[in-house]
Amino acid sequence: MIARLSMAACALAALLGGACNQTREASAPRTDMVQRERSVNAPTAMDASPQPTVRESDGTVVPALDERAATPAVPQPEQSEAAGKQYPYEPAVVELEGVLAVESKFGAPNFGETPKIDRRVRIYVVRLKEPITVGTTESLSEDNDAPVASVTQVQLASEHETDFAKKVGKPITVRGALSKQMLPYDFYPVVLRDAKLK
Repeated sequence: MIARLSMAACALAALLGGACNQTREASAPRTDMVQRERSVNAPTAMDASPQPTVRESDGTVVPALDERAATPAVPQPEQSEAAGKQYPYEPAVVELEGVLAVESKFGAPNFGETPKIDRRVRIYVVRLKEPITVGTTESLSEDNDAPVASVTQVQLASEHETDFAKKVGKPITVRGALSKQMLPYDFYPVVLRDAKLK
């Protein structure tokens, strides 16, 4: 019915000398419809799927298809500090080089817990030229059950202290057997027993 009214209005406009815009008006809705269809079918930012990304260990974000992300980096072990040359425990006899020092410690009866009554004892220590590791796999025992790494000072246990007194503050080479701290008068983690100057 709308179409008939439109045609009647056009005929009346022709009689009155006006132009009929039926074609333009009729085509306008179709144009709008096409535009709306294109707008609906056009992809939007929300429709686009975001490309997967991967965050690397240094914080850098890379595409998931990137070669670096496809092949995960192999973690590298941290470089540990060198523990130095390795020496066996007793009964093997070894030689150590360093500077001889003397120290005063609290002895019996309570080894420092009661300073007023504890006796003062003098010990000798060799301060090594470079750190060492004490304890090889073959030399482990019930008493010396684990290596001691990064040793820089070794206590000297000996009956020849009179010889040591003359060398305090000087470079020395000393021989003996290495042991872990285990006796009451062992004040350092590693002790060189039956120590003798070379």
